[in-house]
Amino acid sequence: PDDDAAVRAALASLADRAQPLVVQLPRAAGQKEGRYGHTLSGAPVMPEREPEASAASSAKADALAALEERLRQLEERVANLEKLPSP
Repeated sequence: PDDDAAVRAALASLADRAQPLVVQLPRAAGQKEGRYGHTLSGAPVMPEREPEASAASSAKADALAALEERLRQLEERVANLEKLPSP
C-alpha cells in the first residue's frame, strides 16, 4: 500500500506542473487502475479500439440469430411431420 501511495504522489507531482510531464488517460473497459501517459514527445495518442462489450454483444447477437434460425427449421419440420398420416 505504501508503494501505491508513493507512485500516485509522484504521478500527481508530475501532472501538476506548469508543463505536465504525465497525463491521466481515459479508463478503458476492463482496466482496474487508471493509466498515465508521458508528454515528453507530445500528447499521448490513444489507439481507437472497438469496445469489448460491443464485440461481445455482436457475437451474442449472431449466436441468437443462429439459434432462432434453428428453432424456425425445427418448428417447420415438426409441422410437416404432424401433417403425415398416422400409422
